[in-house]
Amino acid sequence: MVAPERRRSWLSENEISSLSRDRLADQQINVSQWVSKEMRDSGWGTNDGEPRILLLHVPKTGGTSLRKMLQAHVSSKLTFLSTGHHQWLDRSPSELSRYKLFVGHNFLEPVYVLPELRWITVLPVRDPMSWWQSFYKFRRGQVASDWREDRITELTFDEWVSSQADQRLSNPQSSWLLTRIRIMFDSPFVPQGVIASSINGADVKGSALVDLLERMIGSVTVLGVTDDLYSIYMDVCQEAGWTPRFNEAVRSNVTEAASDDLHLSPDQEKRLRSLNGLDALMYSWALDRTPSDREQQAQ
Repeated sequence: MVAPERRRSWLSENEISSLSRDRLADQQINVSQWVSKEMRDSGWGTNDGEPRILLLHVPKTGGTSLRKMLQAHVSSKLTFLSTGHHQWLDRSPSELSRYKLFVGHNFLEPVYVLPELRWITVLPVRDPMSWWQSFYKFRRGQVASDWREDRITELTFDEWVSSQADQRLSNPQSSWLLTRIRIMFDSPFVPQGVIASSINGADVKGSALVDLLERMIGSVTVLGVTDDLYSIYMDVCQEAGWTPRFNEAVRSNVTEAASDDLHLSPDQEKRLRSLNGLDALMYSWALDRTPSDREQQAQ
């Protein structure tokens, strides 16, 4: 007996060939049917209407000082502190959703876990030259306090910069931001054949880096500069409906250094500026952002 030919699909070849984007324009999806009780109970897809505030704390941008001001408005029990050690990993979406203020080096993880909530994202950006001076002072203090052996304690800022390879001096702020975002299949930056990745697995260079950075910075609710943390604080108060509690910026975690140590020769200054073009561009965007820009962005 000859076995009947097996049909490969319940669709005929004519039906398959007739499928197109235009013909499928009236198709719908039934989201509510597939959102299970467990998904709802875990906090997925829920929104209680109250905003959550996420401080995007790039190291050495004044985030600790800004955090002190923001925490004056939110109970410590409702403040989630992540110091860069992935404290969010062992928290369920339901538990995370109870917090109102996310500070420390969280980056965007709370937004990824709870995308349906209303988020006020806050990002201070620092002048690149000032950032490197701050990093140098911090690193020297860190080495001295930990009794580590590191030549940075013996070097002036100029000597230390000249001893570093170009790659180590390139765009620390934008590098920190970009290496921590998740890129999904609907992004042009995901490698072909991959559903999700970090930027570490993508071939993103040149103008594509600028495009990606611009898209991200353009989505930040409150963008400002470290030189004027008080304006950032006041803008957050306006977005959150808070009554300001400070008349000037709080200064916390400030590292001092002798002015002679921070001198930079013209050649090394030129080199450092040339290696931090992305950070300089991001800083210029932060300088240009005004309250009216944010209102227009939200519409």
